[in-house]
Amino acid sequence: MTKLLTDNKIPSQKSSLLDEIIERTEPQPLSGEPSMLPSIQLAKIVSNSNEGISITFNDNEQPILALSLAPITESDVGKICAIQFINGNQNNPLIVGMIYSNNYLDKLSKQIINNATLSCVEQDQLHIQASESITLQCGESSLTMTADGFVQIRALYIDNYALATNRIKGASVQVN
Repeated sequence: MTKLLTDNKIPSQKSSLLDEIIERTEPQPLSGEPSMLPSIQLAKIVSNSNEGISITFNDNEQPILALSLAPITESDVGKICAIQFINGNQNNPLIVGMIYSNNYLDKLSKQIINNATLSCVEQDQLHIQASESITLQCGESSLTMTADGFVQIRALYIDNYALATNRIKGASVQVN
């Protein structure tokens, strides 16, 4: 059982962090009234920048900076999260988690990775967009597309099949 320190002695370096916290915490007297800490509330993430994570809640249109227990990415902007308040102060919101519900999901699922956009529209389409280039690579094979219209296919072997007409069109076609 851990004892409380009655004077301001510094705990020994051998004790654990939890023991130090318990030793420095004095018991609070119980009162007949329940705590008035706010319950969990819902908020919307409106931005994630170098300044921090901005959220809106309680129909306030003015965003407020919040801390988070977990990393928040650009793809989380616009999503609904659960918040509580540090020390009960509404000016210090803390994001405790993201809300997952089909009601809050958009039909267009979009993820931003290194300034490239990966979108899934419905379940049968995938759209990948980048400003400079896209490369798909598997082992020795690769397909590269650039913003200036260049497409390069590299592989050890390439088979080209068509059930109907197989055309190669261009201003100039070179073989070997």
